[in-house]
Amino acid sequence: IPACRVVDLGGFVTLVMRQGKFELQLLVDGTPLPEHSVEGHTCVEAKPGSQFKLRFRYHGSEMHQVEARIDGKPISARYAVDGTGTTSLAHSEVTFDAWEKSEGGSKVKSHLIFEQTHGGGDGGGGESAGSGLATAAVDWSRGAISLRVYAGERSVLTQDTYGASHRPDVSRRGSPSLSEAQMVKGGHSATAGAGEKHFSQEFLWRAGMSFVAKAPGDPLVAEMMLYYRDSFFLLLRGDETRVSAQGADENTLSNAAVQARQNARRVLDTQKRLAKKQKLAAAVIDLTDA
Repeated sequence: IPACRVVDLGGFVTLVMRQGKFELQLLVDGTPLPEHSVEGHTCVEAKPGSQFKLRFRYHGSEMHQVEARIDGKPISARYAVDGTGTTSLAHSEVTFDAWEKSEGGSKVKSHLIFEQTHGGGDGGGGESAGSGLATAAVDWSRGAISLRVYAGERSVLTQDTYGASHRPDVSRRGSPSLSEAQMVKGGHSATAGAGEKHFSQEFLWRAGMSFVAKAPGDPLVAEMMLYYRDSFFLLLRGDETRVSAQGADENTLSNAAVQARQNARRVLDTQKRLAKKQKLAAAVIDLTDA
């Protein structure tokens, strides 16, 4: 497993995608998306209309509970991994593919999907719109996926029971809207939303079965961070050979957003031309006699 950046934050470790025994991938159509490193953050491309899944794999020999969050909101109750193989239904891989509402033995799942974002407030469609976006500071509080790993321990059920209840918050109330220029700057033309709903029955755990419970104090062991951004953001900030065509999704945007993108692209092109001129200037050798 490739080495990744590791940051110590108050007693636990923040990981980026993969490190040692922990692994996290975002899949579309069953295929892990390529990773892009932008300002020390691991990013994947969010394509509007694409259904996606989060896959967590554990390569260790301990017990853990894992929780997936999108923009700070838990998408389901915690799942468990058991590297010891001593609990009922022990496994070392978990897939999060939906916002899950579970209660009293019933479950409703809404598939994870990237939706087209529509900006609000100031459209920012003037001639200067997007002109500073190629170098502007990025707000990393949005478009963030985290997977939290908690310590666990073995426990045995004394009575039949269903899994923990959970009510996901899929609303956007209370979140400030983004202007179209801000959307372009932050790469938020696509956002993680809720897709088609499916209804099912919860698994009934029987008395005597063993499971992974919270360890005393519920200690947080690690947190893995992954960010989703649109193709244009990755074009400006990352490896442009690994993203979709520049204008592939512009037919779905407003005129103001298209103008902001065009201006930002013009600035980027200018930066590239200036960089080439600087290289040529540095390569000039003075052969005249002193």
